Amino acid sequence: MTVLKRLSLQIPGSISNIGPGFDSFALALSIYCKVTVSLLDRNDPSIPFITFKGAVQKRSQPDDVDALLYRVLKSIWHENPDLMHNIRLEIESEVPLGCGLGGSSAAILGALWGAYVFQDRIPNPPDLLAEATLLEGHSEGFAASLLGDFVVCARSIDGERIIAKQLNWPDRWKMIFVIPSYRLNTEAMRACLPQSVSHIDATFNLQRAALLVSAVARSDEAAMREALYDRLHEDYRSEHVPLLAKVRSALNESPVIGSCLSGAGPSVAIIVLEKYLDNVMEELSQSLLADDSTLNILSFGADREGLRELAVT
Repeated sequence: MTVLKRLSLQIPGSISNIGPGFDSFALALSIYCKVTVSLLDRNDPSIPFITFKGAVQKRSQPDDVDALLYRVLKSIWHENPDLMHNIRLEIESEVPLGCGLGGSSAAILGALWGAYVFQDRIPNPPDLLAEATLLEGHSEGFAASLLGDFVVCARSIDGERIIAKQLNWPDRWKMIFVIPSYRLNTEAMRACLPQSVSHIDATFNLQRAALLVSAVARSDEAAMREALYDRLHEDYRSEHVPLLAKVRSALNESPVIGSCLSGAGPSVAIIVLEKYLDNVMEELSQSLLADDSTLNILSFGADREGLRELAVT
């Protein structure tokens, strides 16, 4: 067996929603998924379609992602089944799946990019976003991982394009993540949301989403504190993510900007000024790990570059 072509990519994880920005906001994080796509000269059934390494293997449900990525690639290469049979993926990632850090989006994005390259197509960000959203349903995490930094996303009026605009996340704003050992299914977390909300709640979120964009653009901590409230998804998911209330209680007297669910959960994100980072992490460790030693408390900055090709051979 011979490897005819190999492509290696580095893709950042992401946090989506960020409080009031349901299905609209995301931030690329400095935690990475490396995807290597190899084209074999023939189909060798003894070699797994996907090989997992790192946290994605140890703490996730790789079988679910295996099936998801296979469906993604099959839909792309339905007219070229021979190519599909000869492709293999290796996913080495410190982004665990199912915890709200964009692990699945990063893996899907890597597979899509590889599909374009191996068909001699130039990966075009608007096309990639449209295709990824069609396959998986939500654009903001893909946009952040693809482009880097803080992104605001919307579907075009004709429904055919994803409009994604970047803003510079303030350098001094750092993210702390409290990550539980259990995982949540994104579809199940969608199912717990209501089909409609009140005009009052919609207005509440609209105001805070607009305020959040202004806060990021102006590096305004006071505005960000006011913006990080939500009435569209967090309350409805609270039964499945009791960690959010525990974290907020633990941080009641702490000098943080605010907190929110990371994506659909179960992880919780805290935004804090860099000068308070170490103290807040120590405070969280003391107050939370005593009750649950399986929690992970990690800190990441914003990734500025998005997806990068590491090597093509």
